[in-house]
Amino acid sequence: MFTGGVTLSGLVQSATTGTYTGTTLDIASGQFSVNTGTDLILTAPTTSTCSVCAYNGLIIMQPSTNTNAVQVQQGDSYGSLTGIIYAPNAQLYMNDSGGDKNGGIALTTDLIVGTLFDKTATLSLQSYSLTHPTSPLVKVALVE
Repeated sequence: MFTGGVTLSGLVQSATTGTYTGTTLDIASGQFSVNTGTDLILTAPTTSTCSVCAYNGLIIMQPSTNTNAVQVQQGDSYGSLTGIIYAPNAQLYMNDSGGDKNGGIALTTDLIVGTLFDKTATLSLQSYSLTHPTSPLVKVALVE
């Protein structure tokens, strides 16, 4: 659990081998952001079978008490983010589509966010729940 915010930079990659694979970033307070030029390769865990494991399918989790923006796309950052973004009272902020240089961050996600700020040249979202049968979401809907 992070308090005070998280800023990612450089190469950031989920664990891919070992007993526990995948990553859940629990942002208890502060803002989550990705610096320009970041190579982001994050994948949510697909099980939650132990008491210390992250939650199944969640890649970014921000409690409803944290209303700070979640910024996953900025400048020429690129890579992939695979998992559910849960930030029910926060704005999901996306800008630049990777500066249109590297294709941006490929999002295979379901969004549970307060608002969506999309200032990208191209926004492409693929449903996490439709591509991962172990997803905890059983029904996905767009709510305004």
